[in-house]
Amino acid sequence: MVRILSFPLWWYFVVPSHFPYLFRNINLVWEDLLAIRLMAKYLFVPLYHDMTFWGRIISFAYRLGRIIIGAVSMIVVNILLTAFFILWLIAPFYLFYKFPETILLFITAGI
Repeated sequence: MVRILSFPLWWYFVVPSHFPYLFRNINLVWEDLLAIRLMAKYLFVPLYHDMTFWGRIISFAYRLGRIIIGAVSMIVVNILLTAFFILWLIAPFYLFYKFPETILLFITAGI
């Protein structure tokens, strides 16, 4: 009986308290992989210090492309993380609505 009552507390309070850390860590890993801030910092510095006209143009286009692709991918990752969090909160209600007999069987079998 205690396990049945402690499940909602665990599902809605204990686990969601870890989601901000998960979001932060995933964003830090993606930032580390994509180096968006680093590309923005050195946007006007030529790659490999190629000071020719074409070296500067290619470097600027390359870094700007990496910034845009990185920003879009970070937005997509954050949207997916938010969707996962919302699904995490909704899942028990959906499962209870979709399969009430099975859930009630598990609850009564555990007593």
